[in-house]
Amino acid sequence: MIVGNSTQGNPVFPDGGGTQIVQPIQQDDTTEIEPAFPLTASERDMVERIVAAESRGESLEGQMAVAQVIYCRASLWGQSITQVCTAKSQFAKPYSGTVSDKTKHAVSLVFDEGQFAIDGPVTHFFAHKQCSPNWAKSKTVMAVIGNHTFMY
Repeated sequence: MIVGNSTQGNPVFPDGGGTQIVQPIQQDDTTEIEPAFPLTASERDMVERIVAAESRGESLEGQMAVAQVIYCRASLWGQSITQVCTAKSQFAKPYSGTVSDKTKHAVSLVFDEGQFAIDGPVTHFFAHKQCSPNWAKSKTVMAVIGNHTFMY
């Protein structure tokens, strides 16, 4: 059996409850699985370029965590991917070079498969070796991965 969760991006059940038992879906090779958070081609390119700009030197897990921040902001704050990625002073300028397969894979894991690097929501991160922003004092640290601290 599959257990559904009523959080944003997952099924919301009619009773409004947190979980509900759902009958398993029988799949064959022709079954198309819906993305966890569908992206248009231009949104995907934008997310990949933001993730590359922010974390291309990090592990797959670190890059997934940056993608997870974008995912969580859009899901939790009711914003489009474009609104999240282009918000003033929130992310580095999109990377203009060739985006690596690792970065593309990290974005795919988060947005297409709904896999996360961090348990729980993350809406902020910073490079802890480079700065210690004042806003971080009011946030909860969820994880430290590579050179970044991820917070909610």
